[in-house]
Amino acid sequence: MKNQFIFWIGEIAFARIDDAPGSLKFIVRDDVGSHLSIWRKETDYRFEFSSNKPLGSVWDEARREIARKACQYKNWQKHANYVVNRTLDHYADSEVPLVSMSINRDIMPVREALRKIPAICLQSATISNWISLYFSPSRTLDMPNSVAYEGQIGRLVIVWSQGI
Repeated sequence: MKNQFIFWIGEIAFARIDDAPGSLKFIVRDDVGSHLSIWRKETDYRFEFSSNKPLGSVWDEARREIARKACQYKNWQKHANYVVNRTLDHYADSEVPLVSMSINRDIMPVREALRKIPAICLQSATISNWISLYFSPSRTLDMPNSVAYEGQIGRLVIVWSQGI
């Protein structure tokens, strides 16, 4: 069963969390479609951080062509716009984030329908300008200044901190 949650920072609907059997996505509501995807395949975990815009990976054009011709993906132009795409082995249950990002992004306006979706909220007075995302398949990782989402494949830990 697929579940959706909105991640709110104060009055800003910052991201959507899609939780399905075998995968977990943190989709930032920005103009470039930034998203973290984590999925399990048998006993292995993989993750990627990508966007809807080409980001310069040397494999982008080749992977898009495979997505278009061989896989016949509906949105083949978006395929393989990766910042990172790798196994989770060194990052699972680690204090090394999968990705860190600025909260100061061009976020899409809040639609009233978003207020009807279950929410995970941070009070804006307690956060600054960076969040980092961690993943714990064992569900054991706890971090200070964080909120955790218990997904079907593990715990997504969202940490907020001062910018550098």
